[in-house]
Amino acid sequence: MKAIVLACLAFIYLIGLGTGLLLGAVLDINLVGRAERKAQARQSDTDDINLGI
Repeated sequence: MKAIVLACLAFIYLIGLGTGLLLGAVLDINLVGRAERKAQARQSDTDDINLGI
């Protein structure tokens, strides 16, 4: 009986860990994407200046 309870707890822990990592990765991608878009916006401004447009 004790082994079954421990197995269930371990399973729940692993599921929680997996979803946590997945959410963390998704949030990280979103943050990186935002930072990249901001950097690109800045870059295009400087490109225009450099080209003399």
